[in-house]
Amino acid sequence: MNIVLTGFMGTGKSVTGRWLGKELGLPFLDTDDLIEEKVSMKIPEIFEKHGEPYFRKVETEVIRDVVSSSNDIVLASGGGAVLNEENYRLLSQWGTIVRLRASVDCIYKRVRTKFTRPLLADSTDLRSDIEKILNDREPFYDKAQFTVDTDDREIKEVTEEIIELLNSGDYGS
Repeated sequence: MNIVLTGFMGTGKSVTGRWLGKELGLPFLDTDDLIEEKVSMKIPEIFEKHGEPYFRKVETEVIRDVVSSSNDIVLASGGGAVLNEENYRLLSQWGTIVRLRASVDCIYKRVRTKFTRPLLADSTDLRSDIEKILNDREPFYDKAQFTVDTDDREIKEVTEEIIELLNSGDYGS
C-alpha cells in the first residue's frame, strides 16, 4: 500500500502524513525533506540559488527514486509536484493519491507567518497570491482519487477520514 498526500501548501500534508504513517504502521517520507537531503540545502535556498526549474527537476528525480525503490509507505509530495505530468503519472501508478484541501482563508492563516514558502516570498498581497496559485493548481489537484478537507479539523480526524476512504475502495471522490 502506497499513499501519496498532495495539495496546496499549508493543507497539512507533512503533519497528516506522519500521523497517517503511524496509524497504519507505515514509514513516512516527505519529498521536500528528500530534496533538501539530496542537494544539502533548504528549499528556500534552492529556489534562491538555483531557481524553481532546478527545484522541479530535483523533485522529479526524487519522485522517480521513491517510486522505484519504496513500497508500503506514506509520501507527502510537494504542493507543485503533481503539476508535472511525469510526476503525476509516476505517483498515480505507484500509489493512491489523496488530496488535502483547505480554503484560502485557512491556508492564509497557516502560512502567513512562515517565511519559508518560496512561491510567496515576494508577495505584496499574500491572500490574493495564495488564491491565484491555488486556482491555477485546482485542475491538477482535482485528479486525486480522494479529497479530504482540512479546514478547522484535528489531524486525528483527517487521518481517520483518509483511512475510511482507503478502506472503502470507492476511488471516485
